[in-house]
Amino acid sequence: MKRILITGGCGFIGTNFIVDLLKEGYDGNKICVIDNMSQGAYMNDIHSKVNMVHGDIRNVSDIEKAVDRIRGVDIIYHFAGLVSIYDCDKNPTDCYDNNVMGSINVFNMAVQHNVKIVFSETSAVYEDSEMSSSGFNESQSNPRTVYSTSKAAVASLAESYKKLYEMDYVALRYFNVAGCMQDYTRTVPPLFAGVIIRYMQGNKPILFGDKTRARDFIHVDDVNAFDRLLLDSKLSGVTVNLGTGDATSLIEIVEMVADKMGKDADFIQFPEINGEAHTIYADTRSSYMLTYADGSGWYAKKTISDALDDTIAYLKEQDILGNIPKNFMESLDINDVKI
Repeated sequence: MKRILITGGCGFIGTNFIVDLLKEGYDGNKICVIDNMSQGAYMNDIHSKVNMVHGDIRNVSDIEKAVDRIRGVDIIYHFAGLVSIYDCDKNPTDCYDNNVMGSINVFNMAVQHNVKIVFSETSAVYEDSEMSSSGFNESQSNPRTVYSTSKAAVASLAESYKKLYEMDYVALRYFNVAGCMQDYTRTVPPLFAGVIIRYMQGNKPILFGDKTRARDFIHVDDVNAFDRLLLDSKLSGVTVNLGTGDATSLIEIVEMVADKMGKDADFIQFPEINGEAHTIYADTRSSYMLTYADGSGWYAKKTISDALDDTIAYLKEQDILGNIPKNFMESLDINDVKI
């Protein structure tokens, strides 16, 4: 059983990945998480079952401590970094310090131990690209924002590390990952959590801009399944889109949530967030090439309805309403949000 280092393992995708590994019978003693807790949350019922280092990838000694905790490392999953486009654009220095310099330290660790590294990219790099009828494909990248440019820089560095130091990597270009444990405290909350929480409060959901804008939503469990396949896959030196290949509009999401929660599908319209694309979905031909042991190919098995059900159940279980202001999302100064 491989020793796994997970950076950012207290965030949305990292925490869900740990849950998935443990559910599949993985030994928690072989897993170590490093997280500085600036965005993620320590969940005792999950993170107590693995090794945990409260540290920062910008400090090499913290990464070394995490590797020592599991007596070496066989594969690295690098999920750490700043993910708020708004916050990154507001503080470019902090963004690059975390996303680029921190990633260099993690890459160096992968090279030092001669192990594969799987790291998070983002579909935000398609911001100023032209989408074909089959969706955005991995050969495209034309970022505009500080956040997306930092992620594109990390991808370029990975390719340099492959050529110079023979680093074995797979870059995962996530589209809109959905499911339980999303960070609803972000400056601009994820769509699912934002709509559900507003309904839980007895308020109408807030949509930014055109209600027909559409996104490619993929369930975090499908992302986990792909991540897990990479434990033993020979896939190397590539960038892979992780999406479904389909786009669902904002108003369709509101209508689905309203139906599930017994609400009216009314909403409050806020101004459009500058720079957001109208419609975005993945060309999934590369991701579908990854196969399971029985020869069957990976594909997104879970639906948007599944992701909504999971998110609704999770938010209700957390009993969060006492910690959220009644004007949740209403105080956001949309003129300051440039993404």
